[in-house]
Amino acid sequence: MTSDDTSYRATADALYGRLGKKVAKVRAFQGLTQAELAKRSGVSLSQVKRLEAGKRRLTVLNLIKIANALGLRVRVQLR
Repeated sequence: MTSDDTSYRATADALYGRLGKKVAKVRAFQGLTQAELAKRSGVSLSQVKRLEAGKRRLTVLNLIKIANALGLRVRVQLR
């Protein structure tokens, strides 16, 4: 792994960590359990748990499914 790869991985890990915290916050605010979110979204419970823990890298499809289940939209902004 090159130093560039290490830097990119750190950036990606931080992004997934923030994403997981956001999903957990919105889910809890809506009064949903992880199991309910998994069922609503069609994403496995283990994936939801790992996402919220910042340990899961989601496909874009699964991210959209989770967002839709929470009544959110996915918006990407590159700067």
